[in-house]
Amino acid sequence: MPATTTLDPLFDQSNFQFEGDNLSTFLTMITTDPTLVGAQFTSVVIEQLSTNSATVRFEVVPVGGVGNSVGMVLSKAPSTANWLFQGDQRVGASAINAIAQSSSISSGCNLGIKSGIWPEVDAPADPLVDYAIVKGPGLPLEGVLLFKGVTQNKFGLMPDGGTYDGVNTATVCNHNRYFMDDTHIAAIPDNSVYTIELFDDGGTLPGIAGDTLLHTYTSTLRKAPVLNASLSGANFAALTSNNLSSVAQSGGTLDVAWTLPAGIFMESVHVFRNLGLLGQDMDEFNVPATAMSLSKPLAAATGTVSILNSGINLNALDVFGREYATHP
Repeated sequence: MPATTTLDPLFDQSNFQFEGDNLSTFLTMITTDPTLVGAQFTSVVIEQLSTNSATVRFEVVPVGGVGNSVGMVLSKAPSTANWLFQGDQRVGASAINAIAQSSSISSGCNLGIKSGIWPEVDAPADPLVDYAIVKGPGLPLEGVLLFKGVTQNKFGLMPDGGTYDGVNTATVCNHNRYFMDDTHIAAIPDNSVYTIELFDDGGTLPGIAGDTLLHTYTSTLRKAPVLNASLSGANFAALTSNNLSSVAQSGGTLDVAWTLPAGIFMESVHVFRNLGLLGQDMDEFNVPATAMSLSKPLAAATGTVSILNSGINLNALDVFGREYATHP
């Protein structure tokens, strides 16, 4: 892993912003992720070029894993004429992914196997943003509305079954995953472009009259979601053992093991602990693409309140970068 000081000269120290993070946060993230050791940067495309600015897109491909498409703005430093990365210049995450999810009864909701799209939207760099409207193929004409919740890092689907939920009424436990029937999935071509609009509600929700549009971004869905009819339990990673119940409250070494289907690559292990009114403790452990187990330190739960429930979710990808989430 490189030191952040080694990478500093490649970045614009004053104007960098990536998904709402400043340069210090971004560099700490990429230089402490062991799954990036040995990663390759491929498929570099110059999307825009002028005398002093450019936009490039490239794939970050971990060892044995699936590439993740990243877009970056660059500027030419006046003093040295070197090209410097400025990040994506967005106030937060604004990406659309395809997702398939397998949930058991114990997960609490969305029982069974479902498929759809996963809008990952937030705006940590602009506190004025209150909600987002996402529009694109397969969604209702009005789009779907996501709001800034209290306990979730990403914006969640509006849970009231109103206009923006269209034919698939959202529930709170969907979080930001919009599941669809096969008729709507079939209406999504590969490389579909989605629009993400970020609004300030001006204190007038639920009505949108008088709200202010602050930012508009787009995101391309490389591959359409898998049809529900094409999915079965064999497509998902399966949890085989874990000791979360013994370390969830007081902390300790977390041990997790799972099986992995052919053609599916591990991405991360997500651990959650429900603290009631205190919200949730959530830990995300990135793992190598072919990993079948994890052993990591888990800190004691926040505060002294007893944990109401806890669990482990497994996140994996296929060769097209579509997410396969297992909620045991």
